[in-house]
Amino acid sequence: MSIPITVRCECGETHAVELGASVDCACGRRYDTSSIPPERFAHVRARQARARLYIELGLIFVAGTAVVTGVLWGVKGLAIGVPLASLMWFLFLGKWYRKRWLLDVGERTVLQLEATDR
Repeated sequence: MSIPITVRCECGETHAVELGASVDCACGRRYDTSSIPPERFAHVRARQARARLYIELGLIFVAGTAVVTGVLWGVKGLAIGVPLASLMWFLFLGKWYRKRWLLDVGERTVLQLEATDR
């Protein structure tokens, strides 16, 4: 998964790019973000991994509920169990998970890049 960053030029223009890409400003400056070490963004990668785990756990919970209700009550159980499991995950269990595991840690990383001419 890529890391989105914002590059602010000396002229005041801002550009949204991904880490490792280069951007050309309208004023003639070029910023190359491939020189930024990825280790500086380890906390961002960790947060992305926790967010992916949140989605995977939600899908497993809903799929598990679908299997159990489908086996026990058939199609009617699926029609009731899947929406209820989805609501339960995204309204209650998901909120607990987001509060506990998806906390924003620390300040945003700010780096100075040197511009090069085109």
